[in-house]
Amino acid sequence: MLLTKKNLTLGVSYATGDLAYDIPSVNLYEYRFYEDLNLKSNWGQFTAGHRFRLEQRFIHKNLNTDQFQNWFRYNLNVSYPISKTWSTYVFNEIFLNLNSSKTFAQNWTGAGFINKLNSNIKLKMGYFQIKQPIKTLKRLQLGVILNTDFSKKKK
Repeated sequence: MLLTKKNLTLGVSYATGDLAYDIPSVNLYEYRFYEDLNLKSNWGQFTAGHRFRLEQRFIHKNLNTDQFQNWFRYNLNVSYPISKTWSTYVFNEIFLNLNSSKTFAQNWTGAGFINKLNSNIKLKMGYFQIKQPIKTLKRLQLGVILNTDFSKKKK
């Protein structure tokens, strides 16, 4: 195993709630501050990414309830090239709520394919499950990945 890349990331995000498709949750939203340690390594043709994340969540549950929570997340993502433009991936991410007596909050597990259109744009298609203590959600994942690293010099 060869460690090829490591970085630290600080960020802020805003998210609205997706509790269920049949129950309105218009008042559920949160702000998150996060700190990431990202490690990338190669195992032959396999690439493994590890992300360790601490989050500070400011959650607005409804008109009368606001909460603050600390979370820890660990993500393992392994990819394998099928061709020059196609690759496959699997991932698992565990979510721990550090402010709860029941620390385990959820686990995301999934797999899919990535199609590299060019050096700056990829399409992602996959399936994943969100396992929570009392229910399991199943999701299709469709995405566009944009490379925004403009520090690399063009040849």
